[in-house]
Amino acid sequence: MAVNDTVSKSKVGNFFKLEARKTCFTKELRAGTATFLTMAYIITVNATIIADSGGTCTVADCTAPANQTASYDCMLKPNVGYENCVSRTKNDLIVATVLSAMVGSFAMGVLANLPLGLAPGMGPNAYLAYNLVGFHGSGLAKLIPQPVRLACGAGIGLFIALGLQVHQGVGLVGPDPTTLVTVSACAELDPGSGACLGGKMKSPTFWLAMVGFLMTCYGLMKDVRGSMIYGISFVTLISWIRGTSFTVFPDTPLGDTNYNYFKKVVDFHTIQSTAGAISFRHFDVLATTNIIHNGLGGFLDDKAVLKGFPGSDIRRIIGGIREGGRTGLTGVVIGSYFFLSCSSRVADHVPPWRSDRPW
Repeated sequence: MAVNDTVSKSKVGNFFKLEARKTCFTKELRAGTATFLTMAYIITVNATIIADSGGTCTVADCTAPANQTASYDCMLKPNVGYENCVSRTKNDLIVATVLSAMVGSFAMGVLANLPLGLAPGMGPNAYLAYNLVGFHGSGLAKLIPQPVRLACGAGIGLFIALGLQVHQGVGLVGPDPTTLVTVSACAELDPGSGACLGGKMKSPTFWLAMVGFLMTCYGLMKDVRGSMIYGISFVTLISWIRGTSFTVFPDTPLGDTNYNYFKKVVDFHTIQSTAGAISFRHFDVLATTNIIHNGLGGFLDDKAVLKGFPGSDIRRIIGGIREGGRTGLTGVVIGSYFFLSCSSRVADHVPPWRSDRPW
């Protein structure tokens, strides 16, 4: 393609060493797009997890009965004032997540010339929200056992696997009084007990996810470039249709609120309540470098020692695993998508039953 030849021979192509690494602009663009789509869930998930800690909201934000002072219980029970504060905090955290991912991805692409996207990690955020702070400020972890530290890598995968549960993602797994868990994918759940109503394996969102999943799998089998992009985009676009049984905008107060937020499309939200709320001086949180150290990226030699990055076979990086990203241009593309997400409502509403995470 003419555009690939032009970019490869330009200053941009020389900077990212497109020809030296036997890649091209469209391949890097495709890899960056696929990687961003597999990362986009972090925008809302990270904000939701951190917001569960209560953020900067306190008892003072609670709506108290007339002539009474709000008590600590209002932070743990339904309370309009406190919930509104948490909602505003979540919006702030969405912007903070996007900006940090954008800066990290740009830096990885421009400074390191590696096809990696960086975003807040799944694991440290849950550790902060549920262990250090506790749900709405209700707890604090004092000890971190060695097995917990060693299990962080596996724990992140298991955490993502929660997408199998009935209240998240595709809802394939549900509770069972005898075996504890069972195949679910119910069309409807009893709000009290969580029991399956309307028959198993009849969930519209589950079958929509399966269609997208099979679409992606077939494309990968046939070595179709962009297969993950097609599967995720298909499920997402279909889920935006209101009035269907699989919409991400149901006819509920929350669904209406999300849809009105989504309809703005472009509306930059400024961070108001969370900027500078936490100081990280003398503060250490466990983190992992799974992409580099799990061997999938080709960064390790036979003795598990890091090889020189420029010569590594970085086509196999997770996210762009089938799309062939080899240079930092992939990271720049990812960062660009996060930049667009700063003022877009689209990435905030990629459904949890999208086709890249039905397991």
